[in-house]
Amino acid sequence: MSGAEISVVRMADDRDRETIYRMRHEVYAAELGQHSPNAAGRLTDALDAFNHYIVIADGERIVGFVSITPPGGPSYSIDKYFKRTELPFAVDDKLYEIRLLTVPQSSRSRLLASALMYAAFRWIEARGGTHIAAIGRKEIRSIHLRVGLKPTGQDVQSGAVTYGLLHGTMAEIHAALPGVRPILDRVQAEMSWQIGVAYDTPTACYHGGKFFEAVGDEFQTLERLDTIIAADVLDAWFPPSPKAVAALEKNLPQLLRTSPPTGCEGLVRTIARVRGVQSENILPGAGSSDLIFLALRHWLTAASRVLILDPTYGEYAHVLERVIRCRVNRLPLLRGENYRVDLSRLNQALTGGYDLVVLVNPNNPTGQHIPRAELEAALKKVSPATRVWVDETYIEYAGSGESLEQFAARSENVIVCKSMSKVYALSGARVAYLGAGPAHAAVGREPAEPGGCRRGVAGRGILCRAPSRDARPAHGTGCGIAEAELARHSRHGEFSPVPSARNRPRRRHGDCPLPRTRTIPARCRQAGHRPRRPRAPHCRERRRHQPAHD
Repeated sequence: MSGAEISVVRMADDRDRETIYRMRHEVYAAELGQHSPNAAGRLTDALDAFNHYIVIADGERIVGFVSITPPGGPSYSIDKYFKRTELPFAVDDKLYEIRLLTVPQSSRSRLLASALMYAAFRWIEARGGTHIAAIGRKEIRSIHLRVGLKPTGQDVQSGAVTYGLLHGTMAEIHAALPGVRPILDRVQAEMSWQIGVAYDTPTACYHGGKFFEAVGDEFQTLERLDTIIAADVLDAWFPPSPKAVAALEKNLPQLLRTSPPTGCEGLVRTIARVRGVQSENILPGAGSSDLIFLALRHWLTAASRVLILDPTYGEYAHVLERVIRCRVNRLPLLRGENYRVDLSRLNQALTGGYDLVVLVNPNNPTGQHIPRAELEAALKKVSPATRVWVDETYIEYAGSGESLEQFAARSENVIVCKSMSKVYALSGARVAYLGAGPAHAAVGREPAEPGGCRRGVAGRGILCRAPSRDARPAHGTGCGIAEAELARHSRHGEFSPVPSARNRPRRRHGDCPLPRTRTIPARCRQAGHRPRRPRAPHCRERRRHQPAHD
């Protein structure tokens, strides 16, 4: 790279083609001896009629390129050397070929070669390719191997150059990328990415809805919802307010055929009035996940430092580490302390100069709650340079007076995230909001698309008719019965309930037999309580640090 110029990774245009053909002659004829030099000083072939080139340009100078042959053309370059019947992989409409990975001697570096390989992979992936073939010179085969391509054991001689055939699926390439992440981070930091696809593969945190594969995701067999247990997301176990349901039923035709308010103005005013804050302190969103992705990506970069609890709701670690790529530290919660947040350790951690601290209160999955007065006292001491995000999805189970919404509205750096899924039983409506000072609540008020498609269905103001409830008195006793039943089945002291403010018993088990999944809810129903449906056994495969909520 030259001094102040930043290298650009981009698609080649027609003007670049002549430069590429001359560079091919310079490398593959003059330097490597694969082809004989010619008087024109350029190399091209029949594949150039339909292949694509990605180049790295340092100012006006091209310093490297790679060619991609898509499916649907008359041939691949590998067809010159191998019969398709000899190939150990399918040649189908999802196979792309990478060829001519080239960096001339004057610019040669592993960084440029890696950038070109990764750019080719992302370009192919964005177009639905599922596997990649390549022929690579033995001298640079390590670059292909590091990104997940594997040799097939088939080599071929072309002039003075020995090539090897390689192949890899997208899954294999993804599995290899963590090993080259440091160099990919350098590419992202030092080069301008302009190939028309995102630098990283878009990732999504597993967030429920899997059970709809059994129900039928085309909604033709919704009656199965009565018999299939939703075990991949923690929705409310009680029905929505009858007033909300009645309002939707009464107005449904009108709601379907008319566009909603762009900014959910009526909903915002109602929330502000009920919560005792101003409208400027409220930012609505289509579920808390919408707000997490919106705000955190707006405030943070890969250089940001963030503190989270451990364990806590998994979507935060996903967004911070895999999407934004922040540097994340964890405050461990200990089994011997029933996973309670130790305020002395929290207070010490809050002085760590973090860009963001995430507190889920009550925490998910532990259910432990920090009382409002104690948490407010701790947050008053935090530097204004540190944002504190308090997720209050389950706060009503600790008491509606425990929310920090009014505190956050007066604060310079505290943001409260509230979901209406768990207390209002409105997961399907996708409604949540941020409560914060005006500056932070304005993060999502950039010009919106007509109709406010980011906003949840209930943004039409239907929730104005659903009264707030403190669910703990109505449903909390069922948790005690469940804990008693768990304790009755505990053996050897290895299976024990953990007290929880979330109205769900948390359990720790070792090698002891577990109670049958139907036992606990059956006992709760006998006592006149409606428990959460039991989670299916496959849910235990989820990582401990990735519980689900909205």
